[in-house]
Amino acid sequence: MAHPARSAYWALRRLAGRRNLLFFTAGPAALAPAGTGACAVLTEAEAGLADVLAGLRGVATEDYTARWRQGHALVCARDTAGRPLAWGWLTAPAERAAAVLFEWGMRLVVPPGGAFLWDFFTLPAARGRRLYPALLRAAARHCQARGLAAPAIYCNVGNTASRRGMLAAGYEGAHPVAVARLGPVYRVTTPHGSRLVWPGHAVPLAFLLGESAPARPCPTPSRTPP
Repeated sequence: MAHPARSAYWALRRLAGRRNLLFFTAGPAALAPAGTGACAVLTEAEAGLADVLAGLRGVATEDYTARWRQGHALVCARDTAGRPLAWGWLTAPAERAAAVLFEWGMRLVVPPGGAFLWDFFTLPAARGRRLYPALLRAAARHCQARGLAAPAIYCNVGNTASRRGMLAAGYEGAHPVAVARLGPVYRVTTPHGSRLVWPGHAVPLAFLLGESAPARPCPTPSRTPP
């Protein structure tokens, strides 16, 4: 039987915590050709693709089909036979704001004209082929061609592999954001200020990137990539 004091200690630990994040946005170098792998941004579901990806990732097919229904786009790299090797999601709403899950069950809200990348995955057998940077560059080129803001993405400070992939793709910024759990409420802190957020409530992407600056447009390359 657990000691009451020990049980109370772990109960309190579950109600407190801190996550240190780094946000990046696509810079001019991100508009270079995607490179390795045949990368494409799919704004509509292909027949059977949700079943294939969900099976490879080990998640429910409904999770992926729901993302397409909600207007999120898939960024996917395939081999020469058309088999998926790596993929992630792009939220780039045209008319109405869209939300994706953020830390500890909060929602991150992307405004119309904005762009946000999330939930990337590479099959174990395809790792080490720089597919992740290629996907991020493909997403940046997609946004630039449509006049959208430079896509943003983030990682945990300790996730050095993800950070290296973002930097290799030409993403810039290393904008720090700290999320602290304080019982039933969270404090989100950026260099520009902080705010309290309740579980399930929304955090604007603009706040996480710095409210004092407008959304950065997708950069214009010095020359048109081939």
